[in-house]
Amino acid sequence: MKEEEEAASSYAALGVGFVCIVIGLPLWWKTTEVYRVQLPYSEIELLQGQKVSYRVTFNLIAFEEGLNEDYLTALGQHLKVSFEELGNDGEVGVRYRGNVRRAQNEEKEQLKTLASIQEFDDWFSHSDNRLDPGRYSIHVLPANTKLAGLAGKPVMGRHNSAFIVSQGREEIVSMVHHLLRELFVDEKSMAQVVQSASGVRQVAADKASMRALHYQPGYDVTFTLFNPQPDILDVRWDIRTAIQQYLQPCLKSFQEMSEINVKSQYLHYASMAVRPTRHSSGSYSTVSQDQLPHIINPIEAHLSSHVSVNPNLNFILYIPSRDQAPLYILNSHEELSADNAFLSPRWGGMLIYNTESPENETLPAHRSVDMKPVMETFLSQLRLLLGVRPPPQVSSHGVETLQPGIQGVASWELDKWQRERSLENVATATATLHSLIQLLSQVGNIVINDNIGQEVNRAVSSITDAHRHLVAGRLRESFQHARQARISSEKAFFDPSLLELLYFPEDQKFAIYIPLFLPISIPILISLARSAKWIKSKYKKQEKTDKSE
Repeated sequence: MKEEEEAASSYAALGVGFVCIVIGLPLWWKTTEVYRVQLPYSEIELLQGQKVSYRVTFNLIAFEEGLNEDYLTALGQHLKVSFEELGNDGEVGVRYRGNVRRAQNEEKEQLKTLASIQEFDDWFSHSDNRLDPGRYSIHVLPANTKLAGLAGKPVMGRHNSAFIVSQGREEIVSMVHHLLRELFVDEKSMAQVVQSASGVRQVAADKASMRALHYQPGYDVTFTLFNPQPDILDVRWDIRTAIQQYLQPCLKSFQEMSEINVKSQYLHYASMAVRPTRHSSGSYSTVSQDQLPHIINPIEAHLSSHVSVNPNLNFILYIPSRDQAPLYILNSHEELSADNAFLSPRWGGMLIYNTESPENETLPAHRSVDMKPVMETFLSQLRLLLGVRPPPQVSSHGVETLQPGIQGVASWELDKWQRERSLENVATATATLHSLIQLLSQVGNIVINDNIGQEVNRAVSSITDAHRHLVAGRLRESFQHARQARISSEKAFFDPSLLELLYFPEDQKFAIYIPLFLPISIPILISLARSAKWIKSKYKKQEKTDKSE
């Protein structure tokens, strides 16, 4: 009877142990594991090592009479060889694809009919020969051309065209290299942007990159009229009309790349914290360059709170008080600033606007702001803050640049901005994904939800498409995919769910579960040991019985 009880107890212990170890332990392990969706680790590693390359396409159009096909063919071959000799050994590859052709009869007629180089530039950009984004046209004009504004010097138009006077073959090739590599494309800036965004190594930042904001899908722009004494001067500005007339054409150029929201406000009874210096003559006051950084923080404290995920750019029109007026800014040479304005990098700009002091007038005296010079100053500051590099007035080769006019930004400047932002977004998105997978590989208990996996896959796909369009020279498509890649990669990297178990390491997990499982597991393990001992003794008895028989 005792033997039967031991057998029943041993088999029961084995059953409990089987259920706990074979069924319960795997079930507990599966139900408590961290959910991690599968990510394309290998594809991200390949993207990290992939070289960024882009293509630039151009046409060289010869207007010189009497040029035979052999000369044009030789010129095209010379250009091809010279660009191929550049190589693509750097971190950023660039390939130039050119076509040399003779000017069409219609183009020659327009050259004779139009009076200025600007008119010819505008006509060519709106004709059937208009150029796609990222495609450029260099016109080789006869030496006897009478177009106003040419004067024998190379000229960059407001669109994607440049104009040079006919010279020898070597001079033409040298000028084409200069126009494309240093002005239209600006290879050094493109390489610097990629190196800085990828974080491969530290690069010396230039002024343009330091003052400009990093690319964002949206920006908020706020115009503020800052009037410390509205009881003395009642200053009015027609900001709505000014925005429509001077700013809207520029914003329209960027509408496909970024959403820019504009608003305006008045700010009264708040003065400048810096005390200007009164000139010895007593006729005006001045603010030195050393004092300018101390103006922003006190003014910013009075501005309305910014509630938006987009970065905000502030443009302030400051009306000096009666004791300050007229107020001027001193430049680095201790001379009065020509535009009486200054720029604060990645924040905005400020313009000091002097008005006539009220004398023998009923207070408050009414004044109106001349918005044309004000908006021209703010527009130039907005260009710099968005990262549009200023066009060279006179380059090393004597190239002159036509002003962009009412559009505020030339077509070739917009193309260069798109190319720069495309390369920046591709490099940034790739570096962000690489940092993400490194983090997820090192910390195994970070939750990776499905939405993170979707964003990562979308970012990888967009980076691949952006590379493909850059190599093909499709600038607009590459920008759209690069922007999507940056948005998706940052959504995945900054997803809040990644931090849910980041501070719940394995040792804390065992510290929680051991007090729960240890009191249960000890009796089970002891029972299993006794059962194993009973089974072992049973087999020994059976062996002795078999031997005796």
